[in-house]
Amino acid sequence: MLRNFVYLKANNAAEFVLFSDKGISTCVREMAIWWHERNAWVKHILMKNEKSDFEAYLMEHLNGEF
Repeated sequence: MLRNFVYLKANNAAEFVLFSDKGISTCVREMAIWWHERNAWVKHILMKNEKSDFEAYLMEHLNGEF
């Protein structure tokens, strides 16, 4: 099990809101989602450190059956 904090943003909201103030636990079966998030962060933020593309990061989607 892993502990993490989740932030959500409604379509028209200006900022993200903390959804899980005490952290939530996730199952290792959800690691495909974590791996996707990690790769998207590296691709759009870390590898483009001079001009990070947060919009592209937020538009990344993971499609499939899990």
